[in-house]
Amino acid sequence: MKKMYPVFFLVLLPILLMSVTQSNLLKKNRIYSVNDFLVPLIDNTINPISRDGNWRLHKEYHPIYNNNGELIPDELKTYYYSAYNPDRNDSTVVSLYAGSDIWIRTDRLMFDYYAVDENLSDASDYYVPENIIRSKVEGIYNEAGNLTDMIKYSYYDDRVLHPVTHTIVNYYVNHISSYVTHYESGYYPASFRIRKNLITDGAGRVISEEEKETEDLVTWYDSNRIFYSYHEDDTSNGLDYTNFIKHNYVRKTFDNIMGEYVVMQTGMLSSVQKQYVEEGAWVDEARFLYDYDNQDRVVTITVQTAPGLNTYWFNLYRQNYHYDVNGNLSEMKLQSWSDTNGWGAERYGVIYEWEQFVSAVDNVVNPVSANLSVYPNPFKTEINISLQTKSKAPVNINIYNLKGQLVTSIESFKSTTINWDGKDKEGRAVCSGIYFVKASLEGKTVTRKVIRVN
Repeated sequence: MKKMYPVFFLVLLPILLMSVTQSNLLKKNRIYSVNDFLVPLIDNTINPISRDGNWRLHKEYHPIYNNNGELIPDELKTYYYSAYNPDRNDSTVVSLYAGSDIWIRTDRLMFDYYAVDENLSDASDYYVPENIIRSKVEGIYNEAGNLTDMIKYSYYDDRVLHPVTHTIVNYYVNHISSYVTHYESGYYPASFRIRKNLITDGAGRVISEEEKETEDLVTWYDSNRIFYSYHEDDTSNGLDYTNFIKHNYVRKTFDNIMGEYVVMQTGMLSSVQKQYVEEGAWVDEARFLYDYDNQDRVVTITVQTAPGLNTYWFNLYRQNYHYDVNGNLSEMKLQSWSDTNGWGAERYGVIYEWEQFVSAVDNVVNPVSANLSVYPNPFKTEINISLQTKSKAPVNINIYNLKGQLVTSIESFKSTTINWDGKDKEGRAVCSGIYFVKASLEGKTVTRKVIRVN
């Protein structure tokens, strides 16, 4: 079956997992890692874009139930996208329901990207009422575009952002081997470190994360570990994980700061198991079991716990994912477990609303087979469309506006270069603005963004 590409969705923590991990090193002043309260989610990308690249997430509703069992609005997230890169989420507004169809904005999440490779440079949380930055995550990349450093900032009483943690990403050849985090604040010793080593299988997939802590950079103590297993249809490898971290680690770490706990993995997971150390022994804390449909989409994630030194697992709840006719996630519903009655009735967790758009990102599986160029760009009256390909099959050219509406089509285009006169299919000159030239060849597509100016 085809490989599952990750899709980005966020789910709030519905139930606080049982135990708080304690470290051998700092039991009284425990520093919690991002996985201490681990909640399974569908694998993520930077932008909430559908698998086929034709839809993007518009709104995300988080309803709650009142004392009468009635479903009422609670929180709303509205996604906004770049005008120049319509598949790039530049900001998200968080609003709380105040009654009488009134939503009050509380936070605006801002995402900035590097111009060269589109990697996320930083993510910030602006508190709307006072327009101040409450938290920030910054990413630093090397010349190859791989993430090397990540710095978290927090807003203190002096109304200034201060660095809190600095994580260094280490590589072996082109694959991530470990993460080392130290704390910038003076609360912990300057030599305190948390190191997470990655263990991989023959395909380069991460099968376990082993977290250790040190106070003197000499003696390291076991702290936490996580085991990953994969579905039999999974075809991911180590390079997929490296690329996934490059494009997602900053965003996902920011999501953790915002209280939305995520699994930092890619591929088709079968299970995730979390353990911590207690009195020198490894103790099971939580386990997540993944089920998929025949399209390799997650349909259920079951959350289990094994508190204390128990050797068996208890069901806690499960997250059920429902999809619309376009294949997009439409609802996430929760079911609680009862030892007496089994799984209870489904209750709404999150409702998703999508909008269709034309992506500015190439969908070509093999970009060498078709090279599309447009010039001049920006243009005033007309533009040249040039396609270099070894295929003798006819090429169809479609031009869309920023709303995703078809402006005009050029069918059975067989020559190497053609001219578009800047007019729609009715022969009317189009307005200044952003347009997308999309070439289709043998089931593959290439898209280029063009700008018309006055």
